[in-house]
Amino acid sequence: MKTTIKLSVLTIVFLFLFTGCFLQSVHPLVKPENSQFVEGVIGTWEDEDQRWIFARPESVPETLNQIEGFEDINEEISDEEKQELEYGYLVVHEDKEDNAISAFIGHFIELNEQLYFDLFPLNTWATGLLENHYFPVHTFSKIELQNGEMNIRLFKSSWIKEQIEDNRVRIKHEKIEDGVLITASTNELQRFVERYGETEEAFEDPISLQKTD
Repeated sequence: MKTTIKLSVLTIVFLFLFTGCFLQSVHPLVKPENSQFVEGVIGTWEDEDQRWIFARPESVPETLNQIEGFEDINEEISDEEKQELEYGYLVVHEDKEDNAISAFIGHFIELNEQLYFDLFPLNTWATGLLENHYFPVHTFSKIELQNGEMNIRLFKSSWIKEQIEDNRVRIKHEKIEDGVLITASTNELQRFVERYGETEEAFEDPISLQKTD
């Protein structure tokens, strides 16, 4: 498969990136030792509202060093996080409206001849009592990458909730205020994605980003 032409990606992001409309999972889709490197992903992707930066830890781009708080990013990452980053990517999300910055460890995996992506938040800047009470989660989206454009399509939390309530989907979960929290294992998550990754109604409308470097 030529990953430089088209990718389908399952993106796992932190809780606060997209407000309440997305599937949330306790466990990752891909373990670091099973992740893959993907040609053409490294760089900056953005639209009017947000910016995504994909980098390898040994070559942090100047774009990140210019963001306040990221000047010494490699020195601040824990040893455990550095071990995970050896297999994957440093991923940074910036909300342009309120200048909110979020940092992640990212890993790719191929399932059903498509690439999926797993994001989990770095704990580097989590300080204080309030921050330490937040629980980091994985969330799913499919991404199409082609000709310098990345389309992110989040799994609909409402669709997952309806499927579970109607017994059309069986997956380990807990009910939460905004929907459901998936507690299935990594293997179960992969089977779930393989089965429903092509179900059109399971996704939100795409977020379209352009590559700028």
